[in-house]
Amino acid sequence: MELVKCDKQYWDFVLSLRNDLKEDFITQKNIGFYEHEKFMNKNHSNYLICLEEKNPIGFIGSVDKDIRIAVIKSHQKKGVGKFMLQKFIETHPEAFAKVKISNSKSIALFESCGFKKKYYILER
Repeated sequence: MELVKCDKQYWDFVLSLRNDLKEDFITQKNIGFYEHEKFMNKNHSNYLICLEEKNPIGFIGSVDKDIRIAVIKSHQKKGVGKFMLQKFIETHPEAFAKVKISNSKSIALFESCGFKKKYYILER
């Protein structure tokens, strides 16, 4: 596995994966092409793509130091997320994560890399 810059050739992959796994993200709506392109034009330098044999299998990045991470379903629970997160925090030690309480997979991932729960946000 290797992490590479999120060049424009990977933007469709990020959009597709993000929309495929939207239930695990804080904002759960589908993101459209133009909204995504505007977002990536501004933030692509904050993202990395995880490749396995030159095929994208996940992404990691941050927006305002908030980590965004996703792995394709066929590669989940195989260490891809942990690999990306460990590499990412080497160069972004100030980054943090906002994770839904119901997203036990992400909570376990972040805790396995030394993150601790700090806040609960209560909504009606």
